[in-house]
Amino acid sequence: MPIDLSPFADAGLDRPTLDALLDDHRAHGAPTLDRLWRYYRNPALLQRDPRTGAFRTRLAQAAGLPARLTRPLPDDDRHHAEREIVIENDIAWRLHALLDLMLGRPPVLLSNSPDPDTRAAVQTVLDAVFENAGGIGLLQDAALLASVFGHVDFLLR
Repeated sequence: MPIDLSPFADAGLDRPTLDALLDDHRAHGAPTLDRLWRYYRNPALLQRDPRTGAFRTRLAQAAGLPARLTRPLPDDDRHHAEREIVIENDIAWRLHALLDLMLGRPPVLLSNSPDPDTRAAVQTVLDAVFENAGGIGLLQDAALLASVFGHVDFLLR
């Protein structure tokens, strides 16, 4: 079913532009999001050991561990076998990982002023207010508090 792009005609979105944006997302954005999702869900992945050819399971989070923990030491005969990696998944860590995935970058607040100078001035003020209030960290902290307490209040002065 073809996508109706007519609502986006005033923004200059046509089929070639949409295809280019989707290709860019598939090449750059999606792999990072997939890696973060696997890191958050931490599934056991079946992998073939390149040295022995045997299959083994490895947790997705083990990909971020240093080599000294994930590979045997070549000069130490006591560690010839694969080390068992134990990764603790506590609730706070999962909440923080989820917040980083959901709020990984700050929202963009845009002015709709028809005057370009006014629009630029308003945009500069909005960006400064957001950053001085804590930026993305403020939103991540608020989301964490809201997930624990069920709500979060902001005071605007």
